[in-house]
Amino acid sequence: MPVFYKVDPSDVRHQSNNYAKAFKKHEKRFKEKVKTWKAALTEASNISGWDQLNIADGHEAELMKKIVDEVLKIVNQTCLQVAEHPIGLNSYIEPISHLLNDGGLNVVRIVGIYGPGGIGKTTIANAIFNDMFRNFEGSSFLANVREVSSEYNGVALLQKQLLSYV
Repeated sequence: MPVFYKVDPSDVRHQSNNYAKAFKKHEKRFKEKVKTWKAALTEASNISGWDQLNIADGHEAELMKKIVDEVLKIVNQTCLQVAEHPIGLNSYIEPISHLLNDGGLNVVRIVGIYGPGGIGKTTIANAIFNDMFRNFEGSSFLANVREVSSEYNGVALLQKQLLSYV
């Protein structure tokens, strides 16, 4: 995700203005490297990134926080295991995701998935979690709640696990 800070991406793409001057200065000394640099800058400038047009006016610290938040959404993609061949899974995920997204950001939703063992409740829950967890600052998935809570100190263990993700 390139960041074009106080730079016009088209200047980078076309190596114009200050880029043209800098390359001209270095072409004699670094002939082959300059070709590589130009190609790399052209490729980077063609990737959608952050530039003056899509960053909010504000302090540099705010800009850095926004960039870090966006990068973390991409990097922190530890997904839960879903079935190897999830045939028909989307037909369950889409309506539940729609219900969870309905009503805006400041609405709390609780979802229960129930049914007999072995029908794919955990698989559906994992897939929904994978689909949505990047939208939040923090996320937690508590698996096997019934089994863990029935153990000695199980509820406390679940609480500890939940709070350790925050």
